[in-house]
Amino acid sequence: MAQDSGCSLDTSKVDLDAIRQRDAVEAQKRRLEVAQQQLEKSLKRSGIPTRFKRKSFDTYYATRQSQKATLSTCKAYAEQFHAMQTDGVNLIMTGSPGTGKTHLAVSILSHVIERYNTGLFVSVSEMLRIIRNTYGSGSKLTEEEAFNSFITPTLLVLDEVGVSIGDEEKRKAMVFDVLNARYNAMHPTIVIGNLTVDEMKDYLGERVWDRLMEGGSPVLAFTGESYRQGNDEIRQVQPEGREATAETQAGVLPAVESEEAERSPDMAFQDTR
Repeated sequence: MAQDSGCSLDTSKVDLDAIRQRDAVEAQKRRLEVAQQQLEKSLKRSGIPTRFKRKSFDTYYATRQSQKATLSTCKAYAEQFHAMQTDGVNLIMTGSPGTGKTHLAVSILSHVIERYNTGLFVSVSEMLRIIRNTYGSGSKLTEEEAFNSFITPTLLVLDEVGVSIGDEEKRKAMVFDVLNARYNAMHPTIVIGNLTVDEMKDYLGERVWDRLMEGGSPVLAFTGESYRQGNDEIRQVQPEGREATAETQAGVLPAVESEEAERSPDMAFQDTR
């Protein structure tokens, strides 16, 4: 008579653990869906404005090598967003108006939201208007609730950074408060501005810029004529102290020897801390 080896697998327990894990994942998806709905309800609009909802990677027509390299970088950021979130990696897009910055940023945001994350696209002007509206007696949001609307989303796309309207010092202070809170929460932010890289650094200030750069956050500088006319060029900005190569001049993010490279072989960001 064969003896029981004691190594038999309790399949009922395995099945139960699998069911519990699946239910936990589904519950988390539902929580994030509700959170996105609540976010949009509080702001009285969709996380992605109607004008930009049809923007996607598939509708970004990359004809030049620089465009193709930048498209590849943005796709990699979106597809590896969990790793970007874990490391607090942001993305900075600078350059002339109409060169495809918003298109690619919204494409990333759509990808992230579709995979059960919360996300929001907002301009600096709209963000400040929403916060300032809480000061009125008829506001349904408190100032803290308004701030949290921009701090809690898994991914925030902040557009029109650097536009000068109203009290510039107050604008900068509010932008700093939001970016700093997101930095502390390890929530990635895509920052877009019609500025040069140096102008963006000057506008945000050294403290904010250094925090945005932690984790090796990439900076994409869009130059040339309007993307809508198909004449733009995009270059990858090199961290200070590192020589440019043929690959980086074409907008390709270089691989580095690090744990990030082992985890994400298709895209490794340089740590510029």
